[in-house]
Amino acid sequence: MNYQKIYDSLIIKAQLRDWTRKNTDTYLERHHIIPRSLGGDDDKDNLVFLTAREHFLAHWLLFKIKIGHEKSKMANAWFRMCQQNNFQIRYSKHYEKARIAFSNHNPFKEKEIIDIVKDRMTKNNPMKNSEISSKVSKKLKGLMVGEKNGFYGKKHKDETLKKISGENHYTKKEGYIPLTISEEHKEAISKANKGRKRKDLSQRNKQNSSDWIVSTPEGNTFKIKNLNQWAKENQINPFWLYRNLCGYKVIKI
Repeated sequence: MNYQKIYDSLIIKAQLRDWTRKNTDTYLERHHIIPRSLGGDDDKDNLVFLTAREHFLAHWLLFKIKIGHEKSKMANAWFRMCQQNNFQIRYSKHYEKARIAFSNHNPFKEKEIIDIVKDRMTKNNPMKNSEISSKVSKKLKGLMVGEKNGFYGKKHKDETLKKISGENHYTKKEGYIPLTISEEHKEAISKANKGRKRKDLSQRNKQNSSDWIVSTPEGNTFKIKNLNQWAKENQINPFWLYRNLCGYKVIKI
């Protein structure tokens, strides 16, 4: 069967009909004659309005016509045409055939494609570059702190809290097995950590800690380096500071 000839005939018929959503009450879908995944553009000459059934047949024909990597792309498009949603009418009875075709022609099953993806995620991954990761980190730093946080000044309703800690809690899920640690294991952990101090880690955390501007209930304002340490020394609940409660207000610099 000459699928290319059938596809061309379908497109020519639709072009001569010249239906649009303005001049007909028939449900129509816009179709790219040369799919965008194959290099087609959004120019008027590459677009045509088809009925839902014609649109489905067009993508099925394209799958039949193409070979190699292009066939895998058309398998994906045909598969998506079988999925029902609230905005478009689809022919879901062909879902199984399209799903099998998409699976059989999935390019990510080919070793060559897998190697390319692995290479991009390891050697050419931009986040592996220290300069780029540093720029991203600096740009994101402080974006969700204090008043910039979308949940700032809000709190969950009692009903929501019950759901979080109740029936939806992971410990209530089927198959959950609670972690149990024997007394011997606990004693072994305690002995291993007894007297152990990480001065290098403590010093590094102090050096990397952020600067803060603190305003007290009395109206005093000053700059500090380590907010948690300052709160501990002054016997203040850090929660008050981070949430700007009880007259305290802090701003991260």
